[in-house]
Amino acid sequence: MLDVQMRLRWSAWIELFLECAIASCRHTVRLLRELRNIADRWREQLEARQTRKHATVWRLVDLLLGQPVVTANVVAERLKVAFPSANAAVAVLIDLNILRPQGKKRRNRAFQAHEVMNLLHTGIDAVLEDVATLQNYGYATRK
Repeated sequence: MLDVQMRLRWSAWIELFLECAIASCRHTVRLLRELRNIADRWREQLEARQTRKHATVWRLVDLLLGQPVVTANVVAERLKVAFPSANAAVAVLIDLNILRPQGKKRRNRAFQAHEVMNLLHTGIDAVLEDVATLQNYGYATRK
């Protein structure tokens, strides 16, 4: 940044910005692909269990892709179903190891879709690796 401010040398900064933008786009595509794979796996598990197609649990699977931490109350509110239906859907996904409870509380427990959380937490590492790969293969040069 000092080079940009003092000497108006923008090229290195612009290259860094573009490297990060390219890496971020690649990561987003990879992230969406992995989320789709996770959702497909979850649906296969529900089909193997012979879950009714109109059951709340199918809608909960879709919700978890965008909101991987939920409570039964949140599920009921977001899916516009009664609490017992939401609670039953959560129980099915816990049984399939799709959801895991957070903490030991019995009331107002939060549950997380651990596969989605793991994917989101490893995101920045993948972006940084992409930037390093671009540099190693000569697609980006620093001056």
